[in-house]
Amino acid sequence: MAATFNVEKMFVSKIIQAQDMTEVADVPPYFLNDPDYRRAFEFIRNYYAEIGSVPTQRVFNMDFKTEDGKPLKLIEVDEPWEDIKKRVERQYIAGVLSENLDAFTYAFDAGDIDEAVNILGVTVSKAHTAIPNPRDEDVSQTGADRLERYLERKNNPGTLVGAPTGFPTIDRATQGLQPGQLVTVTGLAKASKSTLAMKIAMTIQEAGMRVLYLTYEQTVEEQTRRLDAYRAGVNENLINSGQLDHDQWKALEESISTTGELEPMMISEDCMTVTSIGAKIDVFKPDVVIVDGTYMMEDERGESKGSPQALANIVSGLKFLAMRRSICVVAVTQSTPARTKGETLNNDSIMGSRAFVQYSNVVIGIERTEETKMRKMKVLMSRSCAPCEIVLLFDYDTGEFTELEGFDLDDDIDQELDDGETFSGGF
Repeated sequence: MAATFNVEKMFVSKIIQAQDMTEVADVPPYFLNDPDYRRAFEFIRNYYAEIGSVPTQRVFNMDFKTEDGKPLKLIEVDEPWEDIKKRVERQYIAGVLSENLDAFTYAFDAGDIDEAVNILGVTVSKAHTAIPNPRDEDVSQTGADRLERYLERKNNPGTLVGAPTGFPTIDRATQGLQPGQLVTVTGLAKASKSTLAMKIAMTIQEAGMRVLYLTYEQTVEEQTRRLDAYRAGVNENLINSGQLDHDQWKALEESISTTGELEPMMISEDCMTVTSIGAKIDVFKPDVVIVDGTYMMEDERGESKGSPQALANIVSGLKFLAMRRSICVVAVTQSTPARTKGETLNNDSIMGSRAFVQYSNVVIGIERTEETKMRKMKVLMSRSCAPCEIVLLFDYDTGEFTELEGFDLDDDIDQELDDGETFSGGF
């Protein structure tokens, strides 16, 4: 009998039988090894997202078929959810350990210590992700603690709950970058998304917090040069060409010295999957992770890079990562002209998948304008404020990237100023 025991059959059967997703909302489909039951779980999740309820057994039998075209057999389940979930989690962890043990041993025996350490880190991260991190709270017992938190905010009105970004509009939309949040920044190509992301990273670092900055479109050297240029207030092309005058060189020296005195910021280009990001987080312990170029990541479940399903898997994984590691993740990704109606960003503009909107706490859009030093920034979705848009000044010569309060590109007076010489310098 033990040989025929199938915990995944119990898992899927229990959902249909109980007609409830509450107990398994935080279980990722990849925890299920059997492809038929994994696909069944994904079918139930998608049905629940669209309809708002779990499919009945009759609907499930009619609409879901295995890869062989047959109905999936379900059983009566009496075991409590706690036992079933624990078995699924332990089965997944055992599979992860088994899958990576041979590779680790081979690398270790061959003397490739770097590869062995990398395999070990990924293995531990996967196992760590599978272990529940209870966030339950008995509200009848924690009232005094909550009042203490609320009193602190009452005595300091307007203080951000999370990390500052350097942009008041983003801070209002997020109330500061907080643990468990997924914040998406999107825009068309060359809209200055990476510039915005680096400026946010610098502000977080200057506020005394650790930043992990993952770059996919540019190298670590390029991003590091950008950081140094922005902090020094000089154009990064001058650093790259070596055409700095005496004052600019002194500013560069001072900026690098300042960076060395701040909390660590790690810039990395070697984390292509959610799991490898998790492994890096476990080692570096950042407060905020910025993923610059999310659409270029690789899906660990084999979906084609950039496909809607791959991006849905990646985004849900990043949200899950933010919640399990209790950190904020900022996902920077592309929008596409084909999905951007009238060249104006909206929630349907994001490349590949609406999962970004589904899983994000806040979605920020950034657009180019006819004025080369100005961008429009939009709060496309937030749970803390209404959608809105403001104008940003992006002056690469001075390293100033700021909001322009009260400025309206569509206003006739402002447009006249825009057409003149007012904006030839920084603000």
